[in-house]
Amino acid sequence: MDKPYILQSQVIFYYQRNSNIRKKVFEFESALKNYFATPFNLIPIADELHPELPRFEAISINNHSQLQVSQHHLSFATSYDESYKYDIHLSRKYINERVGIFKELLKDEKILYLAYIVNLNFIKDKHLINDYIKEKSGIKSINEETIDLNFLYSFPIMDKYYLNVKTSKYVNQNININFSENSQESNFEYGISIEIDVNSRFLSNNNISFDELIYNDIEKSVFEVIDKNDLETFLSGDIKL
Repeated sequence: MDKPYILQSQVIFYYQRNSNIRKKVFEFESALKNYFATPFNLIPIADELHPELPRFEAISINNHSQLQVSQHHLSFATSYDESYKYDIHLSRKYINERVGIFKELLKDEKILYLAYIVNLNFIKDKHLINDYIKEKSGIKSINEETIDLNFLYSFPIMDKYYLNVKTSKYVNQNININFSENSQESNFEYGISIEIDVNSRFLSNNNISFDELIYNDIEKSVFEVIDKNDLETFLSGDIKL
């Protein structure tokens, strides 16, 4: 079985517009000072303009995570290093410790919906990727000359949430620098990227109010999808839930 590593994650809380969210920056700094570098960066945008743009943002102490807070959403994005990326459940703990604080900070906001996104990378021989995706996905137009591809499928789960699974090819270049010899060496990693997105837009579209348990439900669903599936089922769309 192909074992993935977790490349990135993102948790996004969407809430009713709060034009005064900038005034909460000191509350955020105080609550998050053990995790994020302070002071936070204030973005000089007039309160009446561009509600989608961040009013303040912060980088985690170890530079792995970025927090952005706008007038209508909070985004918490993380990139994982060697000590975390092959331990998905350690990464899960990392996320939950911080999201618990975000939920408390947003308790007075009217939450509309939530998105929880995880990006997995499956390393594959570059010469085998196209044939493998063609075989497992059933997309007949793929051939050995296909340079790039992206495809997405989406469906409701548990009559509550949407599950989106996006597939793409990737290539990463790693550069190793030897300062003593004044030289550098490049190597390339090829593979298949799977983006898993579980969100509560389904509830929002049906005018069902957000409650605190929805985060726990979505978080559990994301990691059940990861635990119960492999690259073959992600490509085929035959997702086990």
